[in-house]
Formats: sequence, C-alpha cells, structure tokens
Amino acid sequence: MKVKEVKQKIECLRNTYDNAIKIQECCLRNKEAKGCIEELEEKTQINTTLRTFASSVASCMADEIKRLENIIDEADVKAN
Repeated sequence: MKVKEVKQKIECLRNTYDNAIKIQECCLRNKEAKGCIEELEEKTQINTTLRTFASSVASCMADEIKRLENIIDEADVKAN
C-alpha cells in the first residue's frame, strides 16, 4: 500500500471515528432521541446498546488510526 493510500484510509477511519463519537454522545445526552434509539436497537436486534456499540467502534477506529500512523512514522523513505 502506498503512503497516499494509507493517508486516505486514515481519513476514512477518522470520519468513522467522529461519527461513532457523535452517536455515542447522542445516546448519552439527547433525551429526546431516547425512544428512537431504543426502537433502532430493537429493530436491528443488536445484542448491545447503540451507545456501547458506538463506543466500541470508536475505540477500534482509534487503535487502527494509531497503527497506520505508526507505520507511516516508521517508514524508510528514499529521497533523490
């Protein structure tokens, strides 16, 4: 994978991370959305809360972003 491709992947992961955090915050703080969230959890038949799911997704995205950034940071580059 080229550095440019890794950077694009990191950007996609950051967007996913940001969206997961927004979902988590909505579940935590938006009382008006409580019924909608519960209905979504029921209809999707997920076996966890949407907040927990979003938190887990954000955590995984953060770990992958760090891993890819470390790869770039440790890469040897030949510059002519």
